[in-house]
Amino acid sequence: MKKKTPENKGVLTPKQYLQQKAKALPFYELLINDTWQEARMAQLWVSKLQPSGKLVVGFFLIDFVENGLKDAFYRLPVTIEEYQDVLPETITFVKIDSHLAHNIIYGAVDFAEEQGYRLPPDFSIMENLLDDTQITDEIDELPFGDWAVYDEEESNNND
Repeated sequence: MKKKTPENKGVLTPKQYLQQKAKALPFYELLINDTWQEARMAQLWVSKLQPSGKLVVGFFLIDFVENGLKDAFYRLPVTIEEYQDVLPETITFVKIDSHLAHNIIYGAVDFAEEQGYRLPPDFSIMENLLDDTQITDEIDELPFGDWAVYDEEESNNND
């Protein structure tokens, strides 16, 4: 005898929600660790506000020196309180504008692909959290893989 499964008409899975609805949601905030430039590693959080008042949250781990986009994952629906609880307490985050956030993420994607690294599996779905029209010419000024910039900073710090 075949089991009956409850029908969830109109209820989307998190993946389906990202694919069908996330692009149209307004940004809630864009956060990055305040040491991203010195550390050459960024933890970038993208959150968008759902009509219910809950959030869709995406996390991007970016290595400016070698790998580009190292990791990416998403969670939804998340209350604002849950979102604030998931942010690491040992790291200070600052708000950044949409252009810088998109330049960093898409610059990291380009750099990872140029270096022959695979993008994180969830990235293709998570692109629905992003708006590639926010990319500006400043994307080319981000120092992905620019060892000279980092070597110069290191030598200045050792003087």
